[in-house]
Amino acid sequence: RIGFHYVICDDGRLERGRELREPGAHCLGFNSDSIGICLSGSGKVSTPQYVRLLRLVRKLDRRYPNLELMRVGEVDRWVDDPLDLNMTALREALDV
Repeated sequence: RIGFHYVICDDGRLERGRELREPGAHCLGFNSDSIGICLSGSGKVSTPQYVRLLRLVRKLDRRYPNLELMRVGEVDRWVDDPLDLNMTALREALDV
């Protein structure tokens, strides 16, 4: 079973994984108190994925006002993002 709560496909489609009330299996040491979002595809973030990610994070931020954003890569490894999706810029884009 998938360890993420959400998967955002290349075309921007949003697929549900685990229920939010269930702990994820996506980030070692943070599974029990985090929401896992996976951007699937070729390793580059597509524009539809970016737009969907912005919308999803905005929705989650309204539901969980103390939400902290953290970016992790494959196998819990910090990675550089081709679209520079740093969390400060993401929050500014969301006006949160």
